[in-house]
Amino acid sequence: MILSKHLRIFSLCTLITVFSVACNDDDEPVVDSTAPVISIISPENGAELASGTDVTINVTIEEANELQEVIVTGTLATPFGPFQESTTIEKDELPAKSGNIYAVNQQYTIPSLASGNVTIKIVARDEAGNEGEETATYTIR
Repeated sequence: MILSKHLRIFSLCTLITVFSVACNDDDEPVVDSTAPVISIISPENGAELASGTDVTINVTIEEANELQEVIVTGTLATPFGPFQESTTIEKDELPAKSGNIYAVNQQYTIPSLASGNVTIKIVARDEAGNEGEETATYTIR
């Protein structure tokens, strides 16, 4: 009888423990509905760039969680139509973030004899699938 009573108390305590762990707010999945925030640091939007040179695009991306990828696309307007070059930086190639900020530097080569405008577009996608986008347009001389 005493063993049976202890067994019921133990069972009740076990049930309460399991129930309280299952209802713990800390175990709820994190829902991320915020897109990464992108800032093109340099060159500044509207800057003049030289034809046939390599330009390093310096970008910061603010993201509370982890980024999945960053896509850098350069589109050069030409008399024959747009020339486009794109680079994807995968999660394992991204630099470590400091706090919530990733500092991404990507080299872009401006073709020789190019003139007109080039538009650089940065797209950052986080692990929840949210996308942030920022563009800058430069004059080629």
